[in-house]
Amino acid sequence: MSQIIATETLGKLYINHGVLDKAKDVYAILLEQNPDRNDYQTIIADLDTQIAQTEYQSKDYQQTLNQGFARDQNGMALDEALDAFDDEQLSEPINKKIVDPVILDQIMVMTDYESLEENVNISTPVPVQSVMAEEPAETMPDSTDDVDPLKQMVHKWIDLLLIKRKMNQLKRVKQRMS
Repeated sequence: MSQIIATETLGKLYINHGVLDKAKDVYAILLEQNPDRNDYQTIIADLDTQIAQTEYQSKDYQQTLNQGFARDQNGMALDEALDAFDDEQLSEPINKKIVDPVILDQIMVMTDYESLEENVNISTPVPVQSVMAEEPAETMPDSTDDVDPLKQMVHKWIDLLLIKRKMNQLKRVKQRMS
C-alpha cells in the first residue's frame, strides 16, 4: 500500500512541476496495479489532453516564429532587426559615442588604477594562532580590535578581489577608449 501512495505522490509531484509525460507514465503503472480505480483513468485522460494542448501550442508558436510574424514598426523581422542593431553597435567605435568632456574626465579619473594598486597593501602578514587549545576567556573582549584573524583575512581577500575586478573593468574601458 505504501508503494502505491508513494507512486501516486510522485505522479502528483510530476503534475505540479509540469512534467506531464512522466506523470502519465506513473498513473499508467498505478492503473495496471489497480484496474478498478476510475480516478486514474480520468487523470490519464486529463493528462493526455494537457499534453496535446502543450504540443499544439508549442508547434503553433514555432510556426509563428518561422513565418516571421514578429515584426518591428518598419516591417523588419525582429530577429533581423536585432542582428542589424548589433552590427551597427559593433561597427561604431566607442570613443565616437562618448563626446562629453565631463564623462571623459570621469572615465580617466576612474582608470587611474595604478595608484589604486599601489595603495593596496597586498603583502599583509596574517597572524598565526597557536595550535594548542586554549581555555576560553571568562569575559568577552570589550574592543572591536580583537576580531578573528581568519575573518580579517577573508575580508581582505574579498576586498582585493573586488578591487582586482574593478581594475579589470577599468582596463577594458581604457582599451576601448584608445
